[in-house]
Amino acid sequence: GAATSGRGLTGQQVAEAIRAAADEQRRRHIDRTNETPQQQQQGTTNSSSHRRSRSVVVRSMGDLDADAFSATAEVRTKSSDGAEIIVTEYAPEAFCYLRQLEGVQEEQFCDEWTLPEERLKMELGEGRSMAMFLKSKSMEFMCKTISDVEVNVLLKRLQAYTQHLSENRHSLLMRFLMLLKVQVEEEVGYILCFADIFAGCDRLNERWDIKGRRPKPGKYRQFPKWAEESPTCKRQFPKWAEEQSHMEDVVPQAAPPTAPNTIGGARQPQALVPHFDSEKLLTRKDKDLTRLFWLTDEEREELVHQLNQDFHFLRSCGLMDYSILIGVKYRQESDSRRARSMRMTYALGEEHLRDVHEERSKSRASSPAGFAYQYDPAVITHNSKYHYGIPSLQGHETYYIGLIDMLTEFNWKKKTANFCKKFLWTEATLSTIPPKSYENRIARYAQRIFVSHDADGVVSPVDPLAATVVSSS
Repeated sequence: GAATSGRGLTGQQVAEAIRAAADEQRRRHIDRTNETPQQQQQGTTNSSSHRRSRSVVVRSMGDLDADAFSATAEVRTKSSDGAEIIVTEYAPEAFCYLRQLEGVQEEQFCDEWTLPEERLKMELGEGRSMAMFLKSKSMEFMCKTISDVEVNVLLKRLQAYTQHLSENRHSLLMRFLMLLKVQVEEEVGYILCFADIFAGCDRLNERWDIKGRRPKPGKYRQFPKWAEESPTCKRQFPKWAEEQSHMEDVVPQAAPPTAPNTIGGARQPQALVPHFDSEKLLTRKDKDLTRLFWLTDEEREELVHQLNQDFHFLRSCGLMDYSILIGVKYRQESDSRRARSMRMTYALGEEHLRDVHEERSKSRASSPAGFAYQYDPAVITHNSKYHYGIPSLQGHETYYIGLIDMLTEFNWKKKTANFCKKFLWTEATLSTIPPKSYENRIARYAQRIFVSHDADGVVSPVDPLAATVVSSS
């Protein structure tokens, strides 16, 4: 359903509400860290009131009891125009722990929502939910308006979601960081803050929102044969993948732009789309997909295994209609025919879009020291190794991947929609299908689009969980 809440809220009001809630969390965090062990123990034993008085610093799931996922806290503040903003924060301790898992410091998270005036405009999302989005200062974080139905879905599964992230360090699920109800006079909106999947990327050349469904008749230009629903898929591999060489004798699959700009012999982009401009890099869908995402055998095995774990978790929560969000960054030094053969193809008349890209997170260079995520296997941290992307086979591209839009449950409305739509289209074209069917389909599709070289040109399941998903269909 549409995210109809908060349509009358301004970007200034939303940013001030988040900052007020984050500042309150920062103060509580300081108080907790300054308490003596005796005070912490007293706070633990005197937590019977409706508002939690627990004062220990949350360090693990064991520090969170069932009440932590249903508690609320209220903060009141004044907006710049003098209006009173009433902010209700849901499950503050649980989301504090989720921020901790992401390595986000409370003071820095609060500072992220002090935005310059030109960045205070809420942007309409591209999806059918009609959600409004706002980026944080360094663009590491985002917030969006959601419906009260989505709030209930998230709160019902928040404990399981938190447990899953605490046990799966490199999960590709989008990372929720704060959930608020914001009221300004008669206007009420629900605001969800989360980490941007593309936060580790400074430039995007392609963006894909993939559900794994077959496009409806007449809604696609080309549907590749390898994307058909079949147990195994034969593919025509580019010559560079078959030979695994570094020769430049490859016939390109996608023709280069007709008239590239060059400066000093280097190819320059023809168009630059700022991250917060009204002209964004297009988000492509399943119907547009004419390419694969090439990985080494080891990277593909780890990625597909993690995706299958996350798909299985979402199915266990009764969720469906989520997407794999994929961002592609071209290596600027790689403009050979081999590199171009990996990229998406464009229809006649769209060749000019080949060089349009999106510059991102320029302000991150001025962020507080140590703010940016870092992954170091030698250091005990919960930061995902996928934050800074996955290099493609031969290193011509980098992929940024995450699972989004995962707050849709298969309720009676979706069941009714599924029943009615089956009279018009086949189930392969629908997103309103039961969670088990949705998991099986998107897992099979992930097997097809994330590929590595195989001597027989066949990509098959790479782990027992994947094999179980495919066989159970």
